[in-house]
Amino acid sequence: MEDVIKNYSADFMQLKNTKENDWFSKQRQSAFDIFQESGFPNTRVEDWKYTDVKPIAKNT
Repeated sequence: MEDVIKNYSADFMQLKNTKENDWFSKQRQSAFDIFQESGFPNTRVEDWKYTDVKPIAKNT
């Protein structure tokens, strides 16, 4: 799973180099910071307890 997160990080860095609205860039950065702290959702997280997360893992 660490490799997947590294790939997402690399893709995110490429997005940072694109020109886009400053407000949107800040929102995206904030969301990615949260993702880096918490990782992918899983059924051990109460909000995701009854969600089938297998499709998320397949797309990574």
